[in-house]
Amino acid sequence: MFGKFSLIGVTTNGIGLPQIPFPILMLTFFNVLHTDAPGVHKFAGKITQLLSGAVVAKAEGVIQPPQAGPVVMPMQFQNLQFNAFGS
Repeated sequence: MFGKFSLIGVTTNGIGLPQIPFPILMLTFFNVLHTDAPGVHKFAGKITQLLSGAVVAKAEGVIQPPQAGPVVMPMQFQNLQFNAFGS
């Protein structure tokens, strides 16, 4: 509302889980990017397990900023299942 964001549950040192497997209904990464020109821009993101390289989740899509400058783009991953402890 009024162009402001509320960030709840912000973490900088990882996510602590009480048990494995552990479901997470939604995990959102808050991105602020900068575009040099208006237009259609593709994006892709993925969450991988650092040691094995296994892909946990993927997201991709298109953004269409009306002008050059900052672009606020929250990226949501829904219905995640963490099956191992680690990075």
